Amino acid sequence: MGVLREKTFIFECLEGEEGEYVKSKGVKRETIGFWLRFISKHFIPCRECQERLAKLIAEAEEMHLGNKDYEPPIELWRKFEIDDEAWEELERRPSTPQEKEKFKKEGLWFV
Repeated sequence: MGVLREKTFIFECLEGEEGEYVKSKGVKRETIGFWLRFISKHFIPCRECQERLAKLIAEAEEMHLGNKDYEPPIELWRKFEIDDEAWEELERRPSTPQEKEKFKKEGLWFV
């Protein structure tokens, strides 16, 4: 098992003119990267390097992280991002009138 975490979530919406109900499962994966301010660019290491970096961070006895005031201006960030390759459709069917009303109010009807 890797050091980087992942979270699953359920997403529901209506699709198409008729409002077909779709329920999907998505995955958010933890990502570690750097903001290289001196060249105004984000750098995201490969998954293996992110795992190694996460392990170093988790096991560190002492850690010094820079911020915008330090030189060189490099910032480390860690966040969860949706993995677009991991979507799994769980259910697809005609929607009920109640679902149409609910999803229309919530703005989750995609035509």
